[in-house]
Amino acid sequence: MQRCRAGATLADVGVLRFEDVTGELAGQLAQLTRSAYAGSDPLPGLPEPDGQFETTAAVLHTVAGPGWLYTLADQGGLVAALRARPADDCWRVSRISVLPGYRNRGLVRLLLDAVARDARRRGIDWLELDAVVERCLPPVYARLGFAVLSNWPSPDKPLSEVTMRRRAAEPAGAMPLDWQGARLTEHATVVSWLLSGQTLLRVPQRASGDPRADTLAAAAAVDRPGLLLAGVDLSPQPGGPIRVFADAGRTQPDHLMPRTRHAGTLALWRPRPGSEPSLDELAGG
Repeated sequence: MQRCRAGATLADVGVLRFEDVTGELAGQLAQLTRSAYAGSDPLPGLPEPDGQFETTAAVLHTVAGPGWLYTLADQGGLVAALRARPADDCWRVSRISVLPGYRNRGLVRLLLDAVARDARRRGIDWLELDAVVERCLPPVYARLGFAVLSNWPSPDKPLSEVTMRRRAAEPAGAMPLDWQGARLTEHATVVSWLLSGQTLLRVPQRASGDPRADTLAAAAAVDRPGLLLAGVDLSPQPGGPIRVFADAGRTQPDHLMPRTRHAGTLALWRPRPGSEPSLDELAGG
């Protein structure tokens, strides 16, 4: 395994076929995954992520069949990893894990670029992954070039997920908040969550087929200065009144896990606290 130093490059990424993953390495990978996922949620009150309970046996089960393990190491120990396996016209990426002390160093981008490089060599056009919306993950991957392809309810938790894709042949770059062309769950209403100081506003808007445009229309209807986008939901229910949650921050239950509060509603977008874009940014994107 290579050493992860400042300014690490693609040459530092280790690549191993699934069939060559030993029990010892699976144990190290399980430890990395547990450490990476434990306490990783940006908002309190969400169900615990499965990754924080990863076991050696679970790793060995997930690396059965064709696929590749991508890793970065420092001082002989794993600090970042992901798994990639072929699926139809794409490579599916999963279990992206970075030790807490190694975050914000560009390691996920580096690993994904290595996957994209190898996918291109094998004639694969797309990388694909799933991201839990309420854990504020889609904007993270949007900054790495992934766009929402579809959305769906998590099968084992009251959360929402999106499938995201990026071209392997294109350099990773930020994607605008634009879901046109995505195969979105049927919905009658786009619910925009707007943040004004510590006041959270739930603004329903009749769906036009373009959630981004509907969010901008919702902001215009509120007409408050300095609004930030704290989230977007899709609902099968008709609109309703604007609701205002004073001093709610980002812990209001309707916002935290909308599936538990409104039947059929799915979260589509949640930025991390402190990274909410302004509506001017959204209009310009």
